[in-house]
Amino acid sequence: MIRYATCAAAAVALMLAGLAGPAVALEHHEASAVVSILERLAPERGETVFPNAAEDWFEYDSEQEGLIEAAGYDSEEWQEIYEDTISAYLATIPDDEYAAFFDGVEERLAASDLSAEQKAQLLEQWRSDVAELDQRRRQAKPMAVVVKPLAPRLSALMAMN
Repeated sequence: MIRYATCAAAAVALMLAGLAGPAVALEHHEASAVVSILERLAPERGETVFPNAAEDWFEYDSEQEGLIEAAGYDSEEWQEIYEDTISAYLATIPDDEYAAFFDGVEERLAASDLSAEQKAQLLEQWRSDVAELDQRRRQAKPMAVVVKPLAPRLSALMAMN
């Protein structure tokens, strides 16, 4: 009887945890800081913004104006809010537009002059990267509301238009 009650309690706890979903960790002022900093740095650097680049931006800024640290973020904090902001932005994009962004990539790769081995390696990496983005996008859905007002600015930074 005790074993059954323990299992039932564990099942209820797991069920409730699944229903609660992830907490919204990203705050609007953090996402806004990320966007404002990137709007200053991206033109100087001449690069667009993309996922998994928080460390690169932090290093670049450290060698330049130090905007990130001046805003009160260390490397670890910046990494977290940068990636949360980018993931939440991806979650604001309607599904059809998001899917259209990836249309034709595999066909263009297949038609390229690369060797079959290079194509296979790139295709494997591409699919892995897209799967990771898809997962991050799904997980960031609760934070999308925080980033939605910043979406046009992020879209310009990411050159997805």
